[in-house]
Amino acid sequence: MRKSSKVVLVTAAAFICAGTLLMGGAWASAGFDLAKLSTVDYDWKRNERTLESEESAPHGRIVVRSDFENVRFEQAAGDAIEIEYWTGNAQDIDIEGENGVLTLNVTSKPVDGVMLDLSPAEAGGVQDTTTVVRVPSTFAGAIEIESDAGEVFIEDLHELAEVSISNLNGDTVLNDVSAKKLSADHQSSDAMLSNVTTDELTVSNENGEVSLSGISTRTAEVASTNGSIILANVTASETLTCESENGEITAQNLDAAETEVESENGDVSLSYLGSENDYRIDAYSEAGDVDTPRGNFDASRIVHVEAINGSIQIGFTGSR
Repeated sequence: MRKSSKVVLVTAAAFICAGTLLMGGAWASAGFDLAKLSTVDYDWKRNERTLESEESAPHGRIVVRSDFENVRFEQAAGDAIEIEYWTGNAQDIDIEGENGVLTLNVTSKPVDGVMLDLSPAEAGGVQDTTTVVRVPSTFAGAIEIESDAGEVFIEDLHELAEVSISNLNGDTVLNDVSAKKLSADHQSSDAMLSNVTTDELTVSNENGEVSLSGISTRTAEVASTNGSIILANVTASETLTCESENGEITAQNLDAAETEVESENGDVSLSYLGSENDYRIDAYSEAGDVDTPRGNFDASRIVHVEAINGSIQIGFTGSR
């Protein structure tokens, strides 16, 4: 190796070492907290707004559209809608009310600087900048949420007309919710619903898991392109439909008048309340084992399962 090349390599190595030491020193002075190395000035401000009481100015629908911020719906203590939200250099919010429709548009704004963590809230010295909408128990309208990359939470809301959720890249969590109609559509996230009562339930997911627990509905349609479907204690007085392209379908303590299950690439394991004599069973797999009881051909309840590449197993608890 030529002498000049050696000099260049030694000099480069010295610069790398010096840079590493400087970076380590800066990190140490920041208490080894990456958020403190951020040069972005978020200037977060917490805001609260309480609307007029629902008795004097009722709302029939609440619409929230969010770019990256999490959205949470929960019950209010009084008879008015309460909104808790954050604004700053990275985020703004527009709140409008017209003809009984409350609309919140939570938009992100570009900021200058270097952000060395994944959470603008933490980098700005704030732990949580979730947009929170508190709804009084008297509210019986519809809730519509559109989220690009934020998590959606709804808890302890009852007797709603409709809940509609479209979530691209954030998880959805619903607990203790009742509505006449409920739909949740996802692209790359998980959907977790528990203790939900509704007449019509529709949950779809392209890349992520669908988990339903403690569900009471008249009809349910569950679909997944790439992800598992997990059901527990699901009651459907009319029909339960499950479709999966690439993922397992697992269910425990099902109670459905009619079940239609289709799986392209994944095993199907179903456990029902009651006896096999309560159900007419039809199960078929092109490339997989089928382990099911004989059932009762004259039964009014129906279980129909088809699989292309996957095994099928159906069982019964013996009691309902």
